[in-house]
Amino acid sequence: MENQPQTFKTKLGFCHVFPDRIVLSKAGDYVKAEQNPNPDKRSKFVYYYLFLSVYLIFQSVTAYLDKQYFNAVASGFIAILLLILVIKNFNNSGISVIKRSSIKNVKFNQEKKRLTRSYFVIQYTATNGKTRKRLIMLPGSLSDGTEATKKAVEIMKDEGYLMGN
Repeated sequence: MENQPQTFKTKLGFCHVFPDRIVLSKAGDYVKAEQNPNPDKRSKFVYYYLFLSVYLIFQSVTAYLDKQYFNAVASGFIAILLLILVIKNFNNSGISVIKRSSIKNVKFNQEKKRLTRSYFVIQYTATNGKTRKRLIMLPGSLSDGTEATKKAVEIMKDEGYLMGN
């Protein structure tokens, strides 16, 4: 029988840490998550926001040519923000199983009180050879986030994924 994983709660589910892989699941059942290891649906949102930003740029130019300067600046500003978000999140992934052999780096980012959550950033090599990132968001301060964060960091250190944080 396979070793039981160490498990900690995440923002939207559970993270099961094995010596040879990390499995993320929504309902706590890592067997089902491993059977469908690549439900990466984030790319469709990236393309949606990219399309939306191109549309807003078009609207901005049209408004400028019609001498509607406020509308031109507003839609141009929103388009630029969307483009920045697309570029920033282009290499993020939603994969649910990450093999230890493909992991390059695991970084822990501590929460900023009342502003952000704590999270892990796992950089790994995808099957196509590209470097991707997987974010593991931890529970926030309203749902016992401090204790969950301590437990998550301890588990990641025990399994040897997190070094020196």
